[in-house]
Amino acid sequence: MANQDFRYYLNGLSMNIANSTLKLVASDGHRMALFQDEINQNTGISSKIIIPRKGIQELTRILELSDNDVSVSVSKNNIQVIVENLFFSAKLIDATYPNFQSVFQQEFLDAIPVKKDVLKEALTRVAILSNEKSKGITLYFDSDQIQLTAFNPEHEEAEENVAVEYSGEPIRISFNGQYLIDALNILDSDIVFLIISRDFSCCFVEESTPAPYSYIVMPMTL
Repeated sequence: MANQDFRYYLNGLSMNIANSTLKLVASDGHRMALFQDEINQNTGISSKIIIPRKGIQELTRILELSDNDVSVSVSKNNIQVIVENLFFSAKLIDATYPNFQSVFQQEFLDAIPVKKDVLKEALTRVAILSNEKSKGITLYFDSDQIQLTAFNPEHEEAEENVAVEYSGEPIRISFNGQYLIDALNILDSDIVFLIISRDFSCCFVEESTPAPYSYIVMPMTL
C-alpha cells in the first residue's frame, strides 16, 4: 500500500467479495500484491471496498490475536469486523480501485525457475552498492544464468551470477532490488518463478507450487 499518495485508492487495500470468492489487492504504484481464494461458505455478497492503510494495520494486529473465524459486515461507508470479544470498525476510502485484472491480460515469456534463497542472497549482496535512492539492480538473463549488477554515483559496482534454467533470448531488465527481496521474503517455496511480460512492463514473482497470492514488480530505467 502507498502512504499519503495523491491517488487515494492506493492508500488502502482493495477487498472484493463475490459470494464465495475473496480477492485482495494492494499496490504502491511500483509493485502489487494479489490474493484470491475461496471462502468456505456462500455469502450472497457482492462488494468492492477499499480499506485505509491505518485500518489494515490495526486489523492485522487484531487478527493475529486469534485463530477463530471472524464476522465481517460491510456498508456503503464502513467495514465492521468482530473477532471473539473484539469489535473493529473503519471508514472506507471513497474511490474506485483500478482494474488490476488487466495485468493478467497480456503475453508473458516462459517462467524462469530459480532457487529462492540463492537469488535473495545475491540480491542482498549486490544491493549494498546500488544507488541509495533508487536501489536499482539490473538482471541480465542469458545462457542458464542471471547476472545481477548494481552501481552508485561513487562509481562503485557489484556483480553476482546466479544459475538458472534459461535458454531463451537474452533479457536485460532492472528493478528496485528491495522490492524483489520483499517478494522473496513472503514466499515459502524453495524454488520461485520469475514470469516477465513480453513487453517488459512487469514481472510476477510466484511460488513453485499453486498458491493464492502473487507478487508483481514493475521495472525501472537505470
